Amino acid sequence: MRITLLRLLLLILLAFSFSVKAQLNQKPILFEWNILKIDSTLNLYISFRISNDNLIFIKDKEFYKSGLSITYDIFDSNDKLINRITDKEEVTLREYSLTNSRDSYLEGISNLKIESGKYKVVPTVNLIYAEKDYVLKEFFVEIPSLEKLNLSKPIVINSNLVDCKEDAGFYALANYEGMLPFSPESFSLIIPIQDYDSSIVSVKVNQNKKNILTKSFYEIKNGNIDIDKCSDKIVIVNNYSNENGFIILENLNNIVDEGDFTVSINYGKHDHEFSLTSVWIKKPRNLRVIKEAVLILYNFFEEKAVDEVFRADSDSLYSALKNFWKKYDGYSNKTFNKVMSEFYSRVDFAIDNYSSINKMDGAKSDRGKVYIKYGIPSKSNRVFSNNKVLEIWEYADIDKKFVFADNSGTGNFVLEK
Repeated sequence: MRITLLRLLLLILLAFSFSVKAQLNQKPILFEWNILKIDSTLNLYISFRISNDNLIFIKDKEFYKSGLSITYDIFDSNDKLINRITDKEEVTLREYSLTNSRDSYLEGISNLKIESGKYKVVPTVNLIYAEKDYVLKEFFVEIPSLEKLNLSKPIVINSNLVDCKEDAGFYALANYEGMLPFSPESFSLIIPIQDYDSSIVSVKVNQNKKNILTKSFYEIKNGNIDIDKCSDKIVIVNNYSNENGFIILENLNNIVDEGDFTVSINYGKHDHEFSLTSVWIKKPRNLRVIKEAVLILYNFFEEKAVDEVFRADSDSLYSALKNFWKKYDGYSNKTFNKVMSEFYSRVDFAIDNYSSINKMDGAKSDRGKVYIKYGIPSKSNRVFSNNKVLEIWEYADIDKKFVFADNSGTGNFVLEK
């Protein structure tokens, strides 16, 4: 065995110094907790999610192996340690490229029976092959009493069913710290309901002081919801019961915008409101500074149209920017704008790959502008000609060819034709 890829583990400690929701996509490890009542007992589930690029892999013959061990120390309101649970997960990959992936994850889940109260959870992580423990930022959990747990906190799930252990029909836990991803993928909310009767379940979803969904459920799915690990997925398991049930708000992220929203549920004498948040998990960096995101438009759109966006005040500038992009994704009725997302993802790529030395001007460079407008070329190559380096991009689908020249040898390629 030999170590092939070392990570800067200090990033873990730095990432957990942030508490702002907008920093979610920068955290190497995400933690989520959920509470369910099973057989008249309260059960706390703690799950984690870490992308492969934050793990340490070693090469073992033709495989790449990694993993971690997480210990959760649980303290009561008097700061007394009352429990300790450990979860160890490992991963084996065949392709080296996957070890650097931000889109492939290692997940794990632990659970324990617990009484109502307020608790502090302190995670300690040990990356396999790192031989060092890292104590991460604590998080807090409030467990309601059994009597008050008629409606459990909604659980965010992936809308697509997954196969598990030769059975189909399992929902995968989204596992983004309980937040609803603002994403082109579809995510839903599953809401466990205890001790339900024949009452109609009414649900309202509100955001920005507006009602965006009102729905009545005349039938409730029978089942005692549980959460378990199956292969590499954390799944919602239905342990069928006549006493308990659940409802699903299908594809909710298609109508919810970024930011806070509420889900109000009423059935019989039970009435409860849950506060949740929708977060753009993979938000392009350029969109984090809205003024800069608007300024880049002047390189690609008519000045008059961009000026209209800039007329908005600072509080409504982001909304004005989103409205600008609506006309370019007019065939979609979803809140997530794929065209806007793709544009600013290309801006990020151009800044990272086409900027000149000591500058962040890649999106304004000739190569950057062409890339943002047309995407990845179907063919590209570099040649040396007349004492200068030429980079040639070809787009077969649109029959276009671009030639860039580096006349100074500094990496600043200028469009020649």
